[in-house]
Amino acid sequence: MVSFDHDLADIHYEPEEYKESFEYHEETGYEALKYLVTYCIDHSLPIPVCHFHTSNTVGKANMEAYLKSALNFLDDQNKKEQIKLWELKKKL
Repeated sequence: MVSFDHDLADIHYEPEEYKESFEYHEETGYEALKYLVTYCIDHSLPIPVCHFHTSNTVGKANMEAYLKSALNFLDDQNKKEQIKLWELKKKL
């Protein structure tokens, strides 16, 4: 199981402190999720069970939608294997 927060960088929590200190680059749980899903698909690995614990409701919705889209991308056999893996991990 992987648990994602959306807002990872310090700038998300103290924007004034970091406003002028560097060029802003989005560092979010969404970016981490995209990397993980792409890696799993590219290497024929099951996508792990994902939990989103962020208080950023828009970010959470975006991550959930991305994961749902990725799972829909998988063919039927991979979906069955993915569901079995998720069910097994939920029991642990």
